Order: sequence, then structure tokens, then C-alpha cells
Amino acid sequence: MTTRATAEAAMRAAGFIVEHLEDLAERKGNDIKPWYAPLTGEWSHAYGLWDIMSCLRLTKLGKWSIESLLAVLETIRMAPPGTRRTAKELAAGADALVAGSSEGLFTPMYLMIGKKPL
Repeated sequence: MTTRATAEAAMRAAGFIVEHLEDLAERKGNDIKPWYAPLTGEWSHAYGLWDIMSCLRLTKLGKWSIESLLAVLETIRMAPPGTRRTAKELAAGADALVAGSSEGLFTPMYLMIGKKPL
């Protein structure tokens, strides 16, 4: 990962004329949910049954339940070894994405438009 300034400098160094730079995650439109809302587990971001199920899955109890289920499935060999650990690491990664994004440290939506001079 790199900073915005480094990405812009690399674009200019490659000979592009930078026409537009924008973090699309900062746009305020009709959707008031941040891009990382599905990873938060907050009930305020739930609009339907599927969202509610996602929120339940992302609570501490939900994460513990999934981890326990995977441990049982690994024990009876219905899931390959390491499935529980992988799920736990993915959950930690999601928590880190939410933390970094809510602080403005990370965005997956940085748009850079450049034009190669003739």
C-alpha cells in the first residue's frame, strides 16, 4: 500500500497529466452508509433480512458461534484443518479495515484519472 501523494507522484513520473484525484469514499450522496458498513455489525446499517443476518454474524457472540461451529466441523473432519484459524484471521482483518477506514487511514476508493500527453 502507498500514500496518495506517492501514487500521484508515480503517475506524474510515468508521464501522465493528472486530471482528477478524488477519494470516492468521501462523497456525500443519498447513501449515508460508509463503504465499510457491512463489516461493522452495526444495526443502524441494516436495511433488510440479509443485513440483519450479517449484523448478527459480526457481533462478538456471532463471531464466537462461527468459530465454535468451525472447531466442531474441523474435529469431525467435515472442514479442513485451519478453517477456524482462517475465519478468525479474516474477522480480525475486517475489524482492522473498519478501524483504519473510520479514522481516514485507508480507502479502497481513491480515483486517479490521468492523460498521457500526445
